Amino acid sequence: MHLLIPYVHLPHHHDPLLEEFTYGNSQNAARKLKRDLEEGDYIFFHTTIGGKKCITAYYVVDRVWDTGRAAESRNIVARYKNPHIQEFLSGIRTAKDEDVVVLGDPIMSRVLSRPLSFDRVLAKKLSLNIKFPDGKTEAQVIGSAARAWRRRDRSEFGKTPNRGASHGETNLEQLPYGATMSVDRLNHSPVGKPEKRYQRSNGHEKTDG
Repeated sequence: MHLLIPYVHLPHHHDPLLEEFTYGNSQNAARKLKRDLEEGDYIFFHTTIGGKKCITAYYVVDRVWDTGRAAESRNIVARYKNPHIQEFLSGIRTAKDEDVVVLGDPIMSRVLSRPLSFDRVLAKKLSLNIKFPDGKTEAQVIGSAARAWRRRDRSEFGKTPNRGASHGETNLEQLPYGATMSVDRLNHSPVGKPEKRYQRSNGHEKTDG
C-alpha cells in the first residue's frame, strides 16, 4: 500500500519532520497507518506552495511503531525529535492514546530538492482518476481531491523503485510509477517556499477512512 498524505506547516507541531523522515498521527489515522503500511511501502507528502499543490518528499517505510514504544527506546529518542515522540516524553500523550510514528528508511527516503507540481499531468500518471470539470481551475480540483489521504495498491504501480539512482537525480521511476521522466522535467512551474498555514498544534490531517 502506498499513501499520498497532505500536510500543513504548523508553528509548534513540525510533522512530518522531513529532515529525519518521521511522521506521526493518532486515532483513526494511526490505525490506518498500522493496518495498511508495510516495510518498503511509500508515503508521498504534499503541501501548498504558492497556491499550488506540490509533492515535497517521500518516505520508504522502514517501520510503523506505537509512539509509546518508540518513546521507551533510548536509541529512538536519541535519534528522532518527532513531536509525537516528544509529547509522549513530556506527558502530553500517554500509553492510553492511540498514536503511531512512521520511521522512513534514511537511505531510500528523499526530500525533493525541487518540489514536484501536483498537477493534472501527475494525477494522470498516478492513475488517481481525478475529474477536471469545466468551471473550476486545475488548482481548485487538485486541492479538493487531494485534501484527504489517497492510497494506491502496490499492484496499481508499474516498475519497482530504481534503487540505483543517485541523490542528484530523482526519477519518477523512484516514485514507483514506472515513468521515466525526471522530476525536474515534469515539474513545469517554478515554486517557492511552502506557505505557512496555522492551525492548532494538535491538529491532524483528514483521512479517507
